[in-house]
Amino acid sequence: MNFILLAAGRGQRMGGNKALMTFQNQAWILFQLRQIEEAGFDEVIIVTNEDAFAGLHAAATKSSQRHNIVVNPHPERGPLSSLKIALEENPEKASFLSPVDSPLKAPTLKVMKDAWRIDSNIEALVPSYNDHRGHPVILSVELQRKILQFAIDDPQARLDFILRSIPENKKRILTLEDPFIAMNLNSPEDLAALSRAT
Repeated sequence: MNFILLAAGRGQRMGGNKALMTFQNQAWILFQLRQIEEAGFDEVIIVTNEDAFAGLHAAATKSSQRHNIVVNPHPERGPLSSLKIALEENPEKASFLSPVDSPLKAPTLKVMKDAWRIDSNIEALVPSYNDHRGHPVILSVELQRKILQFAIDDPQARLDFILRSIPENKKRILTLEDPFIAMNLNSPEDLAALSRAT
């Protein structure tokens, strides 16, 4: 399985691209890549913007996790535009998907991988913590093909809408004891709080 990280946002409230924010004296992307590597993924596909590409490339080379960084030339078109770029790079594999600002935990990723192997006939697996659905999600090859058919300007072309539209018997909501599932880092204060807690 591959892992897709969406990191094309400008991160205005954070003061720059979130993949490059400093966490425990290193770039945030290295924390994320370490969790992914510990969980045993084939490759990470990272979608970023042109301004952050050089910095992200320099930071990610410090990780031994195999990765492919691609640029979204029009990130203002929204997360689905980045997702479609990533899916075009993905060689017909079921994939985990997460925005870069949702912290990851390797044990959670392993539990989700095991659950996916059991329910491999579904289109999506969505984690939940305290009744709050979050990230990362797992997308089947079939669902990825459907997403690629959406036009970016389609008002229904949002991942949350797409996931909601999947019949209940074709998706699984997996309840886990991991508060990271429902977390997004939107400000320096959020990042500082996470640093104190880890």
